[in-house]
Amino acid sequence: MKLSNAAFLALATLVPAASCADQKSDDATDTDEKAEIVAQKDFHVYSTGDLTLDCPLGFEKLQAEAIAMDGMELVTETPEQVAYMAGPVSFTMTKDDHFAHPMIIRRDVQLDEDEKLSVDMAACGYGSEEDSDRVMERFAFLNEQFLFQQTVQVKSDVSEATVIDRDGEEAEPVGEE
Repeated sequence: MKLSNAAFLALATLVPAASCADQKSDDATDTDEKAEIVAQKDFHVYSTGDLTLDCPLGFEKLQAEAIAMDGMELVTETPEQVAYMAGPVSFTMTKDDHFAHPMIIRRDVQLDEDEKLSVDMAACGYGSEEDSDRVMERFAFLNEQFLFQQTVQVKSDVSEATVIDRDGEEAEPVGEE
């Protein structure tokens, strides 16, 4: 199974909306406090699979490195966040107006030898742990939606496939009469 660029783009643009209903948690309510947290190198590390980010580098350095990766292109931008993508790799970075800012999330789409699809994530949250946890829960949910959609698409493609017999003639799929 080969994923199309459209499939990768679908994942990269699946970013949780930071709606007006989202409020910063009480432990990081003002900009000065948030700046102090970052200055102290206080951060929250998230990782699934073997994927990691070097959180001690800080938000700005990680953001600059992500954007500078070969082939990285802007795929979506809102007042709260921005997302970049290069093939199976995507980065989402929060902006000042996002309740969990500053935070950076990397997602990699993996296809194993059995053609099973997965999404590995790594993230660094430099604001409150509660807000970072909320963002990661949303991304995990969106990843599950993406994987489900890809599975449905593959099954749909297989069910519409034409079966060819040994002689190169069109045949009925096994089990259908």
